Amino acid sequence: MQEAILKIAPPYDEQEVASISQCFEKLLGKKVQFKIIEEPSLLGGFFAFVDGRVYDYSFSTQLSELHRSLSD
Repeated sequence: MQEAILKIAPPYDEQEVASISQCFEKLLGKKVQFKIIEEPSLLGGFFAFVDGRVYDYSFSTQLSELHRSLSD
């Protein structure tokens, strides 16, 4: 089992965390156990810290990527 950290925007529910866990289990091919940290500074989305890597699925990053793609 892979231990990991999930910094997530409030409010969230257990179903949302379970869905995120399932996605990472498919990605990594092993069971993932998240330590959950509620991060009020996030407008939405989450950061996952897994096996030395950072997965940024925050709304802020998604909006920046959208803005960049529209600017091209």
